[in-house]
Amino acid sequence: MEDASVALSPDLLRDAYRVRTGHAHLSEVMRQAKGSLVLDAATVLRDRIEGDTAKMPRIPTIRWEDDAIDEYLDTVSGQNYERATMLAFMNKSVFRLNQKIRSRLKLGGTLVEGDLVVTERDGYAGQTLVPRATQYVVQSIQPADDMVELKFARARLISLDDGSTVNAHVLLDVLQDPRCALDHEREMDLFIELTKRNPTMGQSPDPPDDPYVGALRLRYGHALTVHKAQGGEWPHVFVDTFVPNTVPADTRLRWTYTALTRAAEGVTLVGRNGIA
Repeated sequence: MEDASVALSPDLLRDAYRVRTGHAHLSEVMRQAKGSLVLDAATVLRDRIEGDTAKMPRIPTIRWEDDAIDEYLDTVSGQNYERATMLAFMNKSVFRLNQKIRSRLKLGGTLVEGDLVVTERDGYAGQTLVPRATQYVVQSIQPADDMVELKFARARLISLDDGSTVNAHVLLDVLQDPRCALDHEREMDLFIELTKRNPTMGQSPDPPDDPYVGALRLRYGHALTVHKAQGGEWPHVFVDTFVPNTVPADTRLRWTYTALTRAAEGVTLVGRNGIA
């Protein structure tokens, strides 16, 4: 997680592009109601980022991961996935949590009806852009042709945000990879095969022009990295508190602040590591 956005740096814009800018420092959290535990904790973290040593309020904590998963599933029972999410620092932690949750929900196979997923990067449903970090529930799924030993499917997805639907090809293989990625060799094999199948891709590899090039790259969506969750909001958030010791203290503070402020109403910490 970067501490600052270089692209939005007033100094860079002035020196490199001769653009005059103004800037403001936002110091008040508006997502939560005044007096809420989440707001109190977020305020303390913000003060700590700025060098203060304010005392952190007591936040509900579940020590064991499996118990936290039980509480998460109770919160979202009936596929009310908009009620809560689980957040973690590392991709492998997110992968483990999602695998455990799918197992509890008895969702077999790689992708099935009822799965909650999130787009890893921008993709396309026909000519329609499907933005990254968008959560969907799988309504239906059908097989599609394989390509260079990679498995694809055609899926109908319902947006968790507004209930809209998309019909798109999905690359299934990345769902079983904690990085949600193909290695460079497999990416090149896929691209070469697609240019053979669709010659126009060789001149203009525009994703909307081919359902396999624009195929959605998905992760399971019950647990997210905080980076993926930025901009999102849920009534309740479960935060896995494990952050590697190699992560600088200020980065950990900013990560924890971002994690807590994804919650509009309540937050639960998970694990034995405590809060920053």
